[in-house]
Amino acid sequence: MNIKKYISFWLILSFVTVNAQSNYYYYENQKVYINIDREYVNLNSINNFNFLADYSANYISKTKFIENNDRSYVATINNEARSRVNLKNYYSEIRVKSFISNNILNYTNFINSLNQNSNTIKVSPCFKTLSGKKLGLTNNFYVKVSSSSNVNALYDYAQSNNLEIMGKDPYMSNWYILSCSKNNPKNALEYAISCL
Repeated sequence: MNIKKYISFWLILSFVTVNAQSNYYYYENQKVYINIDREYVNLNSINNFNFLADYSANYISKTKFIENNDRSYVATINNEARSRVNLKNYYSEIRVKSFISNNILNYTNFINSLNQNSNTIKVSPCFKTLSGKKLGLTNNFYVKVSSSSNVNALYDYAQSNNLEIMGKDPYMSNWYILSCSKNNPKNALEYAISCL
């Protein structure tokens, strides 16, 4: 009986450890682990007016919408990307009430509810580093390709995941900016990780 408890304990501990460190990003070639910060959600919208009145029972505060200017400087690489250069994207962080942040199902349902709004481009969780630093997340992410053959693989990846390749970053050689939307099941961080 004690052996069963011991094995169960280690299985549960292994599961918790793996899940607790499943979110990460790379900074200066070092993997940085992060956790979901359920006190906040990140919202990308097609406009900068406040359409959140219907959701006011669920949140404490929100930041002012700030325009995401990635499209204005990206070096577009095809006609589809060029046709989207003038699309607007605004970002805001929403601090949710404790009944949302204290329950993962409520938190997920709140994100899903906001994603159903016609003004929404993408709602994603907020993250924080292990030291507690808050990290926001937009719907855009960067991918570095090392060769021209990898560019074709990037296009295949984008097409198979219904992602938009916005173009090349003009300031960083071999870096591409991709974008996801509420129609994608994953957020930008998850796509960036799975693209590695």
